[in-house]
Amino acid sequence: MHPVYMEIVFDNTVWMSFNIALAVFAIVNGWLTIKVKLTIIKLICAALWILFLPNTIYILTDIVHLKKGLSLTDGMATIVLALQYLIFILIGIMSFIFAVYPLELLLKSRYIKDIKAYSIIIVAIFIVAFGAILGRVQRTNSWDVFVNTTKVLNDVINTVISPESMILVFLLGLIGNLLYFLLKKHVITSANLKILETP
Repeated sequence: MHPVYMEIVFDNTVWMSFNIALAVFAIVNGWLTIKVKLTIIKLICAALWILFLPNTIYILTDIVHLKKGLSLTDGMATIVLALQYLIFILIGIMSFIFAVYPLELLLKSRYIKDIKAYSIIIVAIFIVAFGAILGRVQRTNSWDVFVNTTKVLNDVINTVISPESMILVFLLGLIGNLLYFLLKKHVITSANLKILETP
């Protein structure tokens, strides 16, 4: 493969790995939230889980980079690039489900009825989609909540008053809900991990 094409694939690997790491961070904190006993640690993990959860579904929006990448490659390089994005998106879908599932476990552990629990999850996923669109359109980072709160507030307002951005939120939230409720059972069951058991 041409060195230029190799460089494109390598550059993709770098930023994709970073985005995956952010998604994994959300997953870890989500599971710690339902597993740890110490209240202060549980609260810290819950806060980090909520803040970084949008990074999971955000991965799906990175598909926008594929068109540019395909325009710069041909032949075998195009196939390699397409496979790279396919694997990346699949990882994004799985990380999203693994990061949202702790919320379902928390609701069930409090004996909340299924209809109410699923309604909460649906709304939560739309909120997560809102956070992802903040990142995609406004370039808001999860850590900006701590280091640049004013920017976050302005970005939230700009997103809410933008019909185009809110349409993206709705579409991403809809996709997120479909992915979660259609694939959740398969993904969670396939994992077959003890940590997935209800606390």
